[in-house]
Amino acid sequence: MTAPTTAGLLARLAPLGPYFAVATTPPPDAAAYRPLAALPGAAFDDWTALVGARLGTG
Repeated sequence: MTAPTTAGLLARLAPLGPYFAVATTPPPDAAAYRPLAALPGAAFDDWTALVGARLGTG
């Protein structure tokens, strides 16, 4: 796997913004809640692979 550029990784992770907001602050209403099962595929896969590589578990 080629290491993504910072800009490329941020662009792919942008769709996860609502999940980070829910994880760090209470959702303003029930409509803002998104279950983990609804995470976007490619961006989430890239993020977990990057974290796994850094932790030596990926």
